[in-house]
Amino acid sequence: MKLNFYLLAGMLTLLIYSCEKSETSIVETEENLNIDIAVTTEFVDNSKSGSAASDAEYPFSGENTYSVTKITKTETGMYDIQKIKPHREPILTVYGIAGDDEVHSMFLEWGYKASGDATFIMQTPIDLLSFEIEKEDGIYKIKLEQALNQLIDILDGNSNTVVKIKISGESDFNFNNQANLEIPVIVEATTLSPRFELF
Repeated sequence: MKLNFYLLAGMLTLLIYSCEKSETSIVETEENLNIDIAVTTEFVDNSKSGSAASDAEYPFSGENTYSVTKITKTETGMYDIQKIKPHREPILTVYGIAGDDEVHSMFLEWGYKASGDATFIMQTPIDLLSFEIEKEDGIYKIKLEQALNQLIDILDGNSNTVVKIKISGESDFNFNNQANLEIPVIVEATTLSPRFELF
């Protein structure tokens, strides 16, 4: 009985003097900031201008927001982001443009704010038609090169940032479809993995 008592007492002592520690390690991973944007045509009564349907201009626009906190969670724990760097060039994919359809103008405007702030700080619109565009099966893929490096610089070190992306322009057709902006980045972060340590 005394032996069992001493064994139990020893186990309890180990539990009391053990505590949970967090082991920190620095990792570098590839992440994609994916922003889906619903693009819709604004109603315009072209009959008042006397324009033929083929000459009509249809203004379209769409916007969405993205929070950097979406990339702080991983399958194995939480990121504490230290740095965000450009990786490959961003790609804007626009769907629903048929072979005979023409997009006369298209701009991307971006802005940012701290989480909790009311107003976005918007930047000068980017002329999307000035970039290389791959056209295939009703899809435009626009390679944005270094156009969003300033945005990535703002995200770097500001993990509570919220981004707004807006697309607008004019076309000769009723444009109601989807766009997707993919921004590949390198994230340098520390990860916290719990472990038990005895004193």
